[in-house]
Amino acid sequence: MTDLQIPADLLPVDGRFGSGPSKVRQAQVDALSAAAPHYLGTSHRKPGVKGEVKRLREGLRDLFSLPEGYEVILGNGGTTAFWDIATFGLIEARGQFLSFGEFGSKFAKAAATAPHLGDMDIRTFEPGTAGPFEPGDFDVYASPHNETSTGVAIEAVRPAGTGDALVMFDATSAAGGLPVVAEDFDVYYFAPQKCFASDGGLWFALMSPRALGTGRHDRCQWPLGAGVPGPVHRDRQLPPGADLQHPGAGHDLPDGRAGRLVQRQRWAEVGGRPQRRAVPRTCTAGRTPPTTPVPM
Repeated sequence: MTDLQIPADLLPVDGRFGSGPSKVRQAQVDALSAAAPHYLGTSHRKPGVKGEVKRLREGLRDLFSLPEGYEVILGNGGTTAFWDIATFGLIEARGQFLSFGEFGSKFAKAAATAPHLGDMDIRTFEPGTAGPFEPGDFDVYASPHNETSTGVAIEAVRPAGTGDALVMFDATSAAGGLPVVAEDFDVYYFAPQKCFASDGGLWFALMSPRALGTGRHDRCQWPLGAGVPGPVHRDRQLPPGADLQHPGAGHDLPDGRAGRLVQRQRWAEVGGRPQRRAVPRTCTAGRTPPTTPVPM
């Protein structure tokens, strides 16, 4: 069999896949290097750092023409961390997920395996295709705007008949490149390594008043962070990304304790409904997380 050779003039200059991270320009690296002595390694409370965060939030607000009451929230950990945050703090009981690639399926799986939530409705589509939501008895509707693993894009619009449910779009491979209207979403979240040509490990979420908790939830600082409300549920599972007691393990740990995945499965098997072996702790703004897991 003759080896196939791709003509040199057809080879991409940068061989990363189409929906993958953007190239970070050398000028960006040089600018950071020049600012490093007065920026990197300083306190996050310094005016330079706080000013940069303010500039980012204001710039995204202007870019997406956010209405009054919408907020730009950000944190460390990338989109994967935000799935844990959303599973803990934004889904009340049940959600409907559109799964037409790797990213959509991962968020759906995170929610489906959370023992404190009910059954999720995961609508799966063949590679290269996507479909609409089918409104029902759900408090969250979630979908990628542009699926990172396949490049399939949908229109990011609020489905009719969803009532007060939150509408969430994963925009990691869409934000800044595809049109969206703020009134069509409650949470539009992304990591900035695609259209914004930055690095991953950081997430942004454009959140509506409904998602922020106005008229929907009592305020609870953890795990979204200072000033970001979420539902106060003292029997909720500790999100995997914040679980230092059972770090990253899918099986029993060397000391005999259950790993994260095994622990989830055991919780889900108790009485056929998610039940939580935990010590309740008060969750009020600025204080402690809502639960302390008991080793199993």
